[in-house]
Amino acid sequence: TAADTNTYLNNGGLVFVKQVTIGNAVSSVAVTSAFSSTYANYRIVIVHPQSANNDGLRIQFGSTITGYYGSLFYYLYTGASTGYSVFNNAANLDCALLDTTANTMTTFDVGNPNAASRTYMNGTYFGRGYTGFFSGVEVGSTQHTAFTLLPSTAGGTLTGGKIYLYGYRNE
Repeated sequence: TAADTNTYLNNGGLVFVKQVTIGNAVSSVAVTSAFSSTYANYRIVIVHPQSANNDGLRIQFGSTITGYYGSLFYYLYTGASTGYSVFNNAANLDCALLDTTANTMTTFDVGNPNAASRTYMNGTYFGRGYTGFFSGVEVGSTQHTAFTLLPSTAGGTLTGGKIYLYGYRNE
């Protein structure tokens, strides 16, 4: 029935939370009021960010700058090289390799960012001619409401692109 259809549509799937545009040559992008108790899990989609010096794209949850563990793997689509980055009690986690052009996209899920428990993430990306995947955890018990994206090198900058945030509707 129409009532059943409306109930199922209202009770399932992803819900748009917010969109943020990355500025020009910024040292970081803070996404505030991102996480709340409304959703336990989130999806982040970042399209077309650039870096003048081919930085990696990193994420930090709230103001937590320690306790990140994870890895990022990459494979050059021509088959010429592969590699990885490992994070052991780091200040943040990699979630993409950036390019000097707008040819990057990363999509990942974040679990429990607003709970007083560990925050998990995993996803995939394409950038700088590489495809890859990553996963990690922030082992603290802080209830995060925000996240920050930043380049992997000191003094690096981010330019352009958009960040889309969605919440996974709870049952």
